Amino acid sequence: MSNARGKKQEKPEPPKAELVAFSDIRPEKPKWLWDRRLPQGKLAILEGDPGEGKSMITVDWAARVSTGRPMPLESGKRAPAGVVILSAEDNPNDTIHPRLIAAGADMSRVFWFRDVKALTGERDVRIPEDVELIVNAIKEAKAKLVVIDPLMAFLRGVTATQDQSVRQALMQLRMVAEKSGACIVLIRHLIKTGSSRGIYRGSGSIGVVGAAIPLRLPESPLARAGSR
Repeated sequence: MSNARGKKQEKPEPPKAELVAFSDIRPEKPKWLWDRRLPQGKLAILEGDPGEGKSMITVDWAARVSTGRPMPLESGKRAPAGVVILSAEDNPNDTIHPRLIAAGADMSRVFWFRDVKALTGERDVRIPEDVELIVNAIKEAKAKLVVIDPLMAFLRGVTATQDQSVRQALMQLRMVAEKSGACIVLIRHLIKTGSSRGIYRGSGSIGVVGAAIPLRLPESPLARAGSR
């Protein structure tokens, strides 16, 4: 007993840095749901002023992914895949559903993430708290596209204007995209500000742009004609 008392308690090993030489890292080409616009296994962000049709654009993408139709400016079909939609602004019955039908979606492959059934009852989805549930939803739907519309409505326990807080939350969401191979599209509204550059007009922290790939959409001929 005295020996046990006299024995020094072993100290836990301190954290160690794990270094990997780039010669041991296998290069990979990026995979695209839409060439050079919607990346597979990553976060992408679609920004714009309220009422400019961001949700309508994602409905068109959902229809194309669910049926295997080519994306704009592309040709050739691909294998149909599932789509998961988290929407805090549009009603699924009288808004999203009719839009999907009009866009020609395969309605059996597009899923609305309605809510979370917890011990205390039903509640809204919370990010980053519910990232594992999003993982499960992607697996169940066999989804290649996830739409979070708008991002700020689902962030919980996060200071939306604090860069570090937002980046930590999106880091977990980014890991979901990497592991599942799905493209997770974040919708963000632009706000009124003195800056003329759109990158600084997004609601919340600019860390959102740092964590997600900004989407560059092709300009339509009508938009070009109107700008002359």
